[in-house]
Amino acid sequence: MSSFVVLQPAGNQGGREHYKDTVANLVSLQDCQEFLTAEIFRNLSQLHPEGQAGMWGVVPGAGDVNKRKWEKMTEGSLVLFSADGKIHTSATVAMKFRSAKLAKHLWDVNATGETWEYMYSLDEIRNLDIPYQEFNRIVGYKENNIIQGFSVLDEEKSSLFLDHYGLRSEKHPEEVTDEEFTEALRELDGELDRRATGWHRREQAHARKKLLKGKSYGTCLLCGIQMTSEFLIAAHIKRRSECTDAEKRDLNGVMMLACRFGCDFLYEEGLIGVDNSKLIVSKKLTDNTALSYVKKIADRNVEVSQKQRHYFGWHLANRFKR
Repeated sequence: MSSFVVLQPAGNQGGREHYKDTVANLVSLQDCQEFLTAEIFRNLSQLHPEGQAGMWGVVPGAGDVNKRKWEKMTEGSLVLFSADGKIHTSATVAMKFRSAKLAKHLWDVNATGETWEYMYSLDEIRNLDIPYQEFNRIVGYKENNIIQGFSVLDEEKSSLFLDHYGLRSEKHPEEVTDEEFTEALRELDGELDRRATGWHRREQAHARKKLLKGKSYGTCLLCGIQMTSEFLIAAHIKRRSECTDAEKRDLNGVMMLACRFGCDFLYEEGLIGVDNSKLIVSKKLTDNTALSYVKKIADRNVEVSQKQRHYFGWHLANRFKR
């Protein structure tokens, strides 16, 4: 299931006040606890370990029109807040939940007695300055289109915006079903065009979620440092192009969490490897900056599973530079 772009105008008086109260100023989760179930509070606390988060919500709407749009949203979707002819803020949907009690506590009710009970917490809040005309050009709307009302862009328009501005979340990757993962594996064997790039994202998102086990943090297998999930990727221990179909599906064996700080690149280039659960460094690595990095982790014990040993063995025989 893809991540979507969610349009959320906040230009009227109520919208501006809500934005100021619960997005520009983050909400303390502790202050929310009495209005939430124990499960929702626990999940929010895990996703927002700093103890605060942006909050937003929508009323059900006539005929539950907003509820249906809210249901279409996925965690990891990008919300765009707009006012005064421009998109001024983006934020990532970290968690969706329903709570009339919390919504009423935060925003009270509207003129018809509804509250904004279809809620979502926000992370990765960023300032933007994108005029409507520019937005319209990117997603294919008419130049004079004005963003009105809560809405969710379709997959194609969402991808156009996300790819153009590079705003896909690494911390909250899109949900990918087992069926979509299998389809992604098939599509990735074709030419690496824009469509195949999208399938690569799905493969990566599925693998990372499996390896992270639903947590917002993980540990790089190579350097052993724990960090938040946006700094970790699902890396192939055995080069993907050399894997059989069965190996491509063997996520717990052929893939590992590796950090973006250097381990993933050094391993892919064959400059570090794992031999008998020891991290080894290639003699071909001569760059002083890189050497200062790897000397801290050389000869460390790497927790290699029985399934991973086969793939690390392939890397030593075929990629590691001796």
